[in-house]
Amino acid sequence: MLKHLYPKIKKFLNIFAVIAPAFVVALIIVYINKNFPSSFYEILDYVVRNFLGFPSGFIAGLAIIIYAASLKNISPKGSKNFYFSGLWLILYAVSTGLIPTDMHVTFFQVDIIVIRAVAAFGLLFFLIKAFQTFDIEQYNIIEKQINSIAEAEKMASLGKLAAGIAHEVNTPLTKASLNIELMKNSLEKDNYKDHAIYRRIDNIEKNIDNASKIAKELLYFSRTQDEEFQRVPLKEIVENALSLLQSNMSRVEVKISVSKNLYIDCIPWKIEEVFVNNIMNSLEAIGHKGWIKITAQKAQGEIKVLFEDSGEGIPDEIAGKLFEPFFTTKKPGKGTGLGLYICYGIMQKHNGEIKVEKKMDKNIIVLVFPEN
Repeated sequence: MLKHLYPKIKKFLNIFAVIAPAFVVALIIVYINKNFPSSFYEILDYVVRNFLGFPSGFIAGLAIIIYAASLKNISPKGSKNFYFSGLWLILYAVSTGLIPTDMHVTFFQVDIIVIRAVAAFGLLFFLIKAFQTFDIEQYNIIEKQINSIAEAEKMASLGKLAAGIAHEVNTPLTKASLNIELMKNSLEKDNYKDHAIYRRIDNIEKNIDNASKIAKELLYFSRTQDEEFQRVPLKEIVENALSLLQSNMSRVEVKISVSKNLYIDCIPWKIEEVFVNNIMNSLEAIGHKGWIKITAQKAQGEIKVLFEDSGEGIPDEIAGKLFEPFFTTKKPGKGTGLGLYICYGIMQKHNGEIKVEKKMDKNIIVLVFPEN
């Protein structure tokens, strides 16, 4: 454990690991030979207990306690059990190394052998609990990852299904739009352009165009094959991403601060996926009510996109884990923990970056694109 915790003292511990057993073997040989007076063996017993038994047990107990502290963030329950194991081992070291077997503890009026037995039992009990905790936690982690993979597969299937539906919906929408255009042309010829019927038909056409646009965007978004990079306005990508989510944003104020002159080289639907994912995370953070702000800044050969919202921000303790696969703060069944991990891969493919930055005491998501 000490070698694991303190690699710098590894050589010293390796030397000690050779000397200690050799010393014990030498003591056994001396004890078996019986070539020394009985007083020598009494002194030997004292030396072994006080200078070998106690220090080794105490150091081992201390090592377990230090090891427990290193596990606190990984497994609080396992850390706690290891901590108590270390304490019981230190008590065992004291009761065996410093206190003779025939001694009575005055305060409790019990044999020291009983104290040793209790300490040994406590050590064994908490060690078993510690290892059981690790087994259970490891099983839970594996089960969670399997469920996350299954959920991701399900979401991928749903994406394909949605793309198929969008394709099927887009065809009748195109036909309806064509017929509306013919009706408008007929009304214009008959000088009904200012009539209420014409205005209603015009309104229907706008709604059909809007529905068609959403269907096209869904098809565009669901494409998975790699394509060549295109130079596109960043604002257009932002607006396309927002149009995909407009049904979820009826009570959300969206503030866009992106210049029309900002262009990026990208695979558009891939970058739209990044924007959609981050906007959805903002929607969940504000409970679909509040404001979302998307700001683009150009500086030092880079274009930075900042996602801000009226939520509490990203907690410091999870900021470093956000882009890890299967990491999620959502309830079971609500998220796969793959969204930001996929975004991370997409941004890397575009020679860009997705990261967490501090702004006004709040952690926010920032995208970084190369200007050229």
